Formats: sequence, C-alpha cells, structure tokens
Amino acid sequence: SFSQVNSSEGGYCIKELICEENGVHGDNRDHSTAAEILKDFAKLGDSLREHIYTSVKVVKVMGASGDYQVLLQDESTSQTTVSCTQARGVVLCINDRVGLPRPLQVPGKEKFQGVIADGTSDSLATMDWRGKRV
Repeated sequence: SFSQVNSSEGGYCIKELICEENGVHGDNRDHSTAAEILKDFAKLGDSLREHIYTSVKVVKVMGASGDYQVLLQDESTSQTTVSCTQARGVVLCINDRVGLPRPLQVPGKEKFQGVIADGTSDSLATMDWRGKRV
C-alpha cells in the first residue's frame, strides 16, 4: 500500500473543462493518481487542439485588454506561411534550454539605466532583488 496524498489536489480541478462522452463530468477524486491527472490533461489538450499553435514564430502581438491580433510565421513545412489570428490572450511557452537565447529588442533599451538580463543559465543567481522594481 502507498499514499496518494497530493498537496496540489486542490489546484487540480479541470473536470468541468473535459466533459466525458456522455456529457457527464467525471468526479474529482480526493487523491487522483498521476495517471488520472495525465489522462485528464491529455483530454483537455485534445479539446483545445484548434486553439493551440506550436512550432510557430510569433512575429508580433497587437492589441490590448483581451483583444489581440497575433501575427504568426510557420516554418514547419517546406513552404513558410504567415497568418494572423484573433485571440483573447497569448501564452508564450518557451524552453530557454533549447537553442541559443534570442536577445530582446526594445526601443530605448540603450537608455535604460537598470539591469537587463535574460535570466538563462542562472545569470541572475547573484542578483540582489531587495528594493528592486521588476
């Protein structure tokens, strides 16, 4: 016997987002197994497939307050395509451990008198954050 106590169980409440085939929501057990949690997130991912873009370069995000136009460049096929999509929000999922970091280009960056760092490879490990505005 082993314990399935999971202190993050309270945060795992996606059952209302993944209706079962018969239209009835599954129950959120007190201590779900890792397999159950992965299965539920796979269902959620499948239901969001048409809203998730991977392997694309976000060229520009325009708009504000939940009304965005996102210019995308897809180079995953033999022919590069460019498109624009509407969005209520944008989540950039970036794995900074793959490939070289890309420097952030911001107008006026050279005039900024604070610290500018990308945060990769523990470059900010020695930063004293006390009294800083981030």
